[in-house]
Amino acid sequence: MKPLYKAILVGTLATGSVGLAHGGTVVFEENFFGTGDPLNGKTPDATTNGEAWEAGDEWGDDGIHFSPTAGGQASHLDYTPQPGRVYTASARVRNPHANFFAFGFLPATPASGDWAAENFSVTHNNAPGYAWILTADRNGPDQAAYLGPGVGGAQPWNGNLFDTNTFIDFDIVLDTTGEFWTAEWLINGVPQGPAAAFPNPGNPGIGGIGFSRDQDATTDATFIEMRSFSLTYVPEPGSLALLALGGWCVATRTRRRR
Repeated sequence: MKPLYKAILVGTLATGSVGLAHGGTVVFEENFFGTGDPLNGKTPDATTNGEAWEAGDEWGDDGIHFSPTAGGQASHLDYTPQPGRVYTASARVRNPHANFFAFGFLPATPASGDWAAENFSVTHNNAPGYAWILTADRNGPDQAAYLGPGVGGAQPWNGNLFDTNTFIDFDIVLDTTGEFWTAEWLINGVPQGPAAAFPNPGNPGIGGIGFSRDQDATTDATFIEMRSFSLTYVPEPGSLALLALGGWCVATRTRRRR
């Protein structure tokens, strides 16, 4: 995360604008408190415009994904990021299997045209994904991030970074305040390398966000657990600075009246 952005968040908290700085405006929030019914068609715990999950039949509303067969599946929420914001996408996941679990931004429609389909066209590496990350217990890097589209823009810090047998917290920071949008990745709160910029101005093709898994025919069944997911945003740093200044002015006037 940019030092300026951090400093403005601290200043905003100090001036009392806690509602904006603490998590920002919620676009989506999902805690997976269901009972194991299909996730497809369910509305997240918090949603802006009534969007519902479009998901394959192996995704449960309790956060469990069990896949006994080869193929790809996804769970997707429609959303197009707006310019002038700093988005944070967060998820807590455990995937101790060789088949990868992916999280991050997606297009509005996959190559197959149906997010609920079971085929490899809905996965982040094929849909294609943008500013996404995968985790798996495999021969390749256990955690790997890509700017996209698909597996384009692989990040140089990819590696066996965290134990896949434990729950891992993933954060993806998408900064749309500049001409060229950028992405940053954090794992368990630790930034993984510098921000990466998309090669062309504006939105590279993002029309949604969600999860996917990719399972081949030679590996065992995949059992993935998701504990939480959210997408939030704050205004561009300049707007936050103005809010912080406004809070400081109000506090100053209040002190003068006493």
